[in-house]
Order: sequence, then C-alpha cells, then structure tokens
Amino acid sequence: MIAHGGGHPNTVALPTRMLILMRRLASVRAPREACGVIFGDGHRRQFERLAELTNVASSDRTFSFDPEEQLQLWHEEARRGRIPLALWHSHPRSPPVPSATDELCMSMHPSLVHLILHDRQIRAYRWKGRRVISQDLVLLPGSIRVD
Repeated sequence: MIAHGGGHPNTVALPTRMLILMRRLASVRAPREACGVIFGDGHRRQFERLAELTNVASSDRTFSFDPEEQLQLWHEEARRGRIPLALWHSHPRSPPVPSATDELCMSMHPSLVHLILHDRQIRAYRWKGRRVISQDLVLLPGSIRVD
C-alpha cells in the first residue's frame, strides 16, 4: 500500500521484500546510483511490482532513466493495468536526503512517492506545493513479483 497506509495520508507502506530487493540492486550497482520505479493498482494504491531501470547518467552522483526502456516499461505495465506509484534510487555516497537534482525530478512527478536509500536507511518523500515533504515509511511483510 502506498499513500494512506495505516489510515494516515502522510504514510507510505512498503513491502519489506521490495526494500530488500532495492538494497541488493543498490549494492550491485555501487558506486553508481541504482534507480527504478514501483508500479501498482491505481485504485487501491498498492505497490505490486518493483522494476530497475538502467541509469544512463554520466555521473555516479545522479541518476537518469534510459528513456526508451522507461517508455517500454510504462506501456507494458499499463497493459497489465498498473501505473507508476513511486520512483526509487540509491545514494551510494550520501544520506537518503534529496539533492537539488532529486528535487527537480520530484517536481516533475508530484503525484509519485520518491524513495531514496543509502546503506540500511530508506526515506520517502513527496513533492507538494513547490517543496519536498517527508513521508512516514512503514515496512509491511509480504512478497513481490520480480521479473
């Protein structure tokens, strides 16, 4: 479940297995940032599928999705009835606090949750009214489908 987890509008509920997968991907991609998207049902607002996207950024301190890969994935998931609910990326060298580049990304995708992880820490954010708002993050037991 994403927004309104536990009945509170500032709570993001993340399946624990998604966090484990993000940590694994971040570890493999380091020192570059790992990045991706989480899709789910738009009505129930539940996280259902975590996908990694290729980071094509020229720097190891930022991320940028491969545009063709992103478009193809968005179309595939739309055919399955899923929409993007969250964007995620790792910060291999810095705390999970949004950089100026991250804030720009958030402003371009204000309806999505933005997850940033560093080592054992993960934080959730949203863009609201021209600024970044921190979200409470709750970990849920459960499994995910990994393709």
